[in-house]
Order: sequence, then C-alpha cells, then structure tokens
Amino acid sequence: MRIFTYILSAILVGWLLLIIAQPYIFKLHQGKATPPLLEQRINYPFYDSGSLHYTTAIAVDNNGNVIIADLNYRQIYKFSLDNTLIANWQWQDIGPERDTGPTGLAVDDRGNIYAANFNGYPVVKIGVDGKILNHWGEGQVQHTGGIALDTTGHVYVTDTTGNSVLKFSARGKLLKQWGEFGEGAGQFYAPSSIAVDRAGHVYVGDFNNHRIQRFTAGGRFILEFYGEQKGTMSPHALAVDSAGRIYVAQGRIQVYTPEGQHLTDIRVKSEYPGSLVQLVAVDKDDYIYTVADDHKDHGQRIMKYAPVTAPAH
Repeated sequence: MRIFTYILSAILVGWLLLIIAQPYIFKLHQGKATPPLLEQRINYPFYDSGSLHYTTAIAVDNNGNVIIADLNYRQIYKFSLDNTLIANWQWQDIGPERDTGPTGLAVDDRGNIYAANFNGYPVVKIGVDGKILNHWGEGQVQHTGGIALDTTGHVYVTDTTGNSVLKFSARGKLLKQWGEFGEGAGQFYAPSSIAVDRAGHVYVGDFNNHRIQRFTAGGRFILEFYGEQKGTMSPHALAVDSAGRIYVAQGRIQVYTPEGQHLTDIRVKSEYPGSLVQLVAVDKDDYIYTVADDHKDHGQRIMKYAPVTAPAH
C-alpha cells in the first residue's frame, strides 16, 4: 500500500511539473511545428471534373486573390477570396496556340500579372483589366523557368536551357544577365525557380545542382545551400516572406533562413498515393499557399496555411 502511495505521488508531481513547464515547452517548439491549415480551395464550379488537374504555377496579389495556371485547360485563372472566378486568359489570347504553359507567375503591387513561358512567350504582362499589355524575351531567353519581381518592379527570370538569370525592367528592357552551365558559384544546371526578398537579394533554385544560390540584385554571388543533405534538394518552386524566410517546394515545402538554416517542413496530407507538392506562394501577410493532389478524383486543390513563426535569423 505504501509503495502504491509513492507511485501515485510521483505521478501527481510529474503532472504538476508538466503543467508548470508547458508554456515554456511550447515556446521552444512552436517555431518548428507545421503551421495550421486554414483553408482548402476545391471544387471550382466551372470545371466539369470539379477540380484542378495540372497546375503549373501559383501567385497571390495584395488583395488576396489567387492566380493559377492550369496546363490541362491551357488557361490562367484568377480567383477572389471567396473562390469567385474573376478572370481567365487562354493561350490563344496572345497568339497562335502552342503546347506550352506558364512555368511561373508573379504579381506586382498594382495587380498586373507576369507569366513566364505563357504560350511560348518568355514573359507576358497582363493588366488589371485583363488585357495583354506586353510580352518580351523572344531571342533572349531559350526557355523561361521561374519568374519573380523585386520591390522596384524589376522582373527576374531563370533560363532553364540557357543556364542563366535575366533581369528586365518593368517594360521589358534587358538590364542584366548572369550565369553559365556548371557546378561552381554563379553557375547553373537547369535553374528552375527564382524569388527576390524585400532587400533585393535574388534566390535561384539550381535544380540539377540540387541547391539554392543567393545573389545581389546585380548578380554577385553571395552564398549557396543544399538543404539538410547535399544532393537531395530539388527546388521546383521558391517563395520568400516578409522576414526573408525561404520556402522551397520539392515534394513538400521546406522553410529556410536566408543563410540556409533549415527551420521547418510543411507536409500536405493526402490520401492519394504519390501526392507531391511542387508549387508555393506567400502573400504580403506571409500566409502560405500551395497546390496538393486531391484524393477524390486525382485532381488538385489549393491549400492555405498560417504564417511560419520560427525566427528568420
């Protein structure tokens, strides 16, 4: 009986200590946890199948509208916060239809959309009213991979075939180009994605070199990082939040500091075997958007997550 009393007392003391320490334990680990899923956008009414199927790019404007490119339907779609279809653009809107789809999307502060490799054009600019304002890069870019904007309106694209980065003005004038094929600093092997932080640093997803490279706005190499283990990173898409955290989509979303320290993973649950997350976007308030497979009809859905709280530095 005395032994039982001792055991019961020890359990009660343990529970008391756990209750006292719980706020401190949470404080230590809250930054490493996957942020909560806030919303699933699914079953768009204008699709006969009820969902997306081959989304190749995603972006979010300052009003929270989501822009996606769907290669299966050969269109770019823009949705409001309540999932209302605001506008859509077809391949043939800017010329004879070709079998190529946008490999990247970006939105400026005014709501203009920039599409990479839209219908075979390296860069296409779409106005707020839905009209095609401009397109450029023909003869300068072999095959556009990713696209990103800085805070001053410059447009950056990766040339996946040409193994380089090109910087354009908002009107399409080529300002800078850097990179060549190789494995060294400032060299690339099929750069697939790109992002620019608020300080103007350029991050390039060097796909076949399995790394991220960081540059100045003028193309000077700063650093590189390979993820948790060299040779395992495959950066399909990149995004940067207001604090400078880097989001890498490669089957799941991995979050890094600007120096390459791994912070956390965002793993999208799916009942469909082989589900992969290859797209990511972050809005002005640091909410995270991605596209995941839908187990119901093997289509896709857009997922929205709360901001990451782990320190960026």
